[in-house]
Amino acid sequence: MNRLKRTTLGAACLLLAGTIGASAVASENVLPEVKRLAAGKPVTIDECVKIALALNPSLLASERGASASDRAILEAYANYLPSVTGRFDGSRTSGQITGPFGSLKSVKFDRFSTGVSIRQNLFTYSGYRSITAAKKSRDAKFAGVEVKRQELILQVKQGFHNVMKTEDLLDVANENLVVGEEQLKLAEKRKEVGAGVIAYVLKAKAQVESNRLDVITAEKNVATAKAELLSALGLDVSLPLVLSEPPPVEPSIPPFEESLRLAYENRPDLLEGDLNYRAARDGIGRARGEWIPSLSGNFSYGWQDTELTEDFLADINRTWTASVSLNMPLFNAGTLSRIRQNRALAEEAHWNLESTRQAIAFDVQEAILSLEESAKKMEVAERNVSAAQEDLRVSQGKYKHGLVPILDLIESQAALAKARAEKVEAFHTYLSSRASYEKAIGIPE
Repeated sequence: MNRLKRTTLGAACLLLAGTIGASAVASENVLPEVKRLAAGKPVTIDECVKIALALNPSLLASERGASASDRAILEAYANYLPSVTGRFDGSRTSGQITGPFGSLKSVKFDRFSTGVSIRQNLFTYSGYRSITAAKKSRDAKFAGVEVKRQELILQVKQGFHNVMKTEDLLDVANENLVVGEEQLKLAEKRKEVGAGVIAYVLKAKAQVESNRLDVITAEKNVATAKAELLSALGLDVSLPLVLSEPPPVEPSIPPFEESLRLAYENRPDLLEGDLNYRAARDGIGRARGEWIPSLSGNFSYGWQDTELTEDFLADINRTWTASVSLNMPLFNAGTLSRIRQNRALAEEAHWNLESTRQAIAFDVQEAILSLEESAKKMEVAERNVSAAQEDLRVSQGKYKHGLVPILDLIESQAALAKARAEKVEAFHTYLSSRASYEKAIGIPE
């Protein structure tokens, strides 16, 4: 391994450690793949997805946010957990009292107390619905993480196919450059023997330069596509990236009804919307629960006396109190307002859920139509390439015998270049459409 590769590999490992930090499991899972990628060895599409799921900072942020909502459930349970309070009170009361024969006498009263109080809610319907709403909101957050996870998988797969496409288009551009250079040589030879003119040579040179520009653009497109994919993986965009050829695929068009059924069963955004709706319904119950009586128990234990002496904690100064309270709400305008607000939020969540259902049906239909379109384009592009190759072969033969001008030869070459590019576009568009279809039915892997 040369010095550059060793330096790049070291930087990748440092980036990996800094990115996932405390996630030792993620580090162990993807470190071999990152090392192979940084060393310039081919990585598969599945390995790219694995790296992205472990290192993509946007996904990691979503996971941490969902974890915070999980810990917030304890707050909802607080209504059913005991409340313990320690206290120490000291007071002095100064006043006057009437003595014998109407005289006034100044007096002072001191009182000190200390102890502990415990309050326990025995029943509160509002607290119960708060717990169920918090759990559903937590589950909705994790469903939202799964939505982002599937979006990231689609982004990586499409990025992978885009890199492969730009590399194939670069190969096409290089092939066109080679063909153009051969035509230039042929034009120069025909001029030397007096069978051609300088105009044909100039046109061939112009075509070669145009082909060189296409190669430069194609090289830039490859570099950009690789940088985009590395960014999605959560890695340094300057790392080397060599991709393994994906396995061959046989174009197929899945049925709509079965695909829609799978989507309704598996799409995490539909689950997220359903959980948000159910949490909003629990919010109505929580607000209504403020009208329902609540039952609580109280117990306090302590000592009180008029002086702070060593006998302050003696048994004679000890006191305790136990009570059970039933609170009956009679009227609260705020409760009525909260019920109406939560009812409106529940209706909003309901229509958002219905909108998600319609969007899923559209996604599935669009994904299937894209598969059909790209599969048909693959067939047409294959025939176009064959026809353009034969046309170029015939044009080359005619030009060698002086039967057609070089412009016909250049047009045939351009037609073949276009046909090859369209074939590459159609093939990789089908692969990207397949990834979009898998995401549309909620099964991206």
